[in-house]
Amino acid sequence: SLFSPSMPSMPEGPLPPSVPAMLEELGLSKYCRRFVDEDMTDSAMLLAMARMPGGHAEVRAILKELGLSVGHRERLLLALSTRQLG
Repeated sequence: SLFSPSMPSMPEGPLPPSVPAMLEELGLSKYCRRFVDEDMTDSAMLLAMARMPGGHAEVRAILKELGLSVGHRERLLLALSTRQLG
């Protein structure tokens, strides 16, 4: 795997409807509080933002502002790009 040994493999299947559950599934649960504090708890909102023209850049900037590392931002964006909501 290209990810560090502590990072779970990229899950498949539908995305969980809540951002905290999605972060947990992706091995990014340490960021849950930041998303909740900023009222970003709906996976559908993140998914819609990412799929708008230029959305990846905007979501990437938001994730950076929330303190996600480059690798973690890309992991989350990959999930948003390749999976549908459940």
